[in-house]
Amino acid sequence: MFTKATLFGDAGFAGVAKAFRALGISDGTIMRLNYARNTMELDDAIISSAAKGGRSGRSVMVATTRQAAKFIEKTRDLFPGMIYTNMSSVGASSLADELCCWDRVLPTVSS
Repeated sequence: MFTKATLFGDAGFAGVAKAFRALGISDGTIMRLNYARNTMELDDAIISSAAKGGRSGRSVMVATTRQAAKFIEKTRDLFPGMIYTNMSSVGASSLADELCCWDRVLPTVSS
């Protein structure tokens, strides 16, 4: 999980952990990567993700639009075929707009 280091990120993490437990999966298997609020400094999260190998092939993000887009941009070549999802309080169109001009990215959005 890629989350903002705030209560918003904590709530998103708690929701995913609850869903894992409901499916009988240990929430201890969730890799959480944080970024500081109001910053584009994502290198620590990206380095941690690369070091741990993006095990599942899926990424749940609880991030603001620009940070989510930057995380996708920086990790998509590291993890070809990665499936990214983002929990958003404003809808999916802003992330799609941010991603639309990148080569090889075809965003699929759902609100």
